Parts: sequence; structure tokens; C-alpha cells
Amino acid sequence: MATSQLKIAMSNLRIRLAEIQSREDQAETLINQFRTQLRRLPRQVVYGTVSLDASITAMGEIEERLNDALATHRWILELKKTAVYELEALELVGQG
Repeated sequence: MATSQLKIAMSNLRIRLAEIQSREDQAETLINQFRTQLRRLPRQVVYGTVSLDASITAMGEIEERLNDALATHRWILELKKTAVYELEALELVGQG
């Protein structure tokens, strides 16, 4: 691989890693948000601000979204691992 092609490939991977990191941060924020909502809902039932049925329905919906966010986070981490591996490989080639 020519040096300029190598530099372009490494630059593209760094950009992709930045995108992946941004998505990872978003996923983590979403996961924390859903966990907070799940923690707060039972108190709202106890203090009568939300009905029991509405709370159970909401908790099911939140848990479903949480599971989706956790799966997305797992996939993002897998993509990140692959991108880091590829970048490290290209950096080694560039040093040689």
C-alpha cells in the first residue's frame, strides 16, 4: 500500500472511530436515562402520581428500550474494537 493510501486509510479510520465514540457516548447516556426512569417509576406509584397499571406499562416499555440500547451499545463496542484493531494494524504497516 502506498504511503498516501495508508495515510488516507488511517485518517478515515480515525474519523470512523470518532463517530463510533460519539455513538457510544449517546448509547451510554440513553442507558443511564432508562435506568433512572426505571428507578423513579415505583416511587411515583407509591406516592400516587402514576397509576399502577400505567406504571407497569411504562416500565415494560422502558425496559424494552433499555434492552435495545444495551444491544446497540454492545454492537458499537464490537465495531469500535474492530476499528481500533484495523487502525493499529495500519499503524504497524506504516512504521515498517
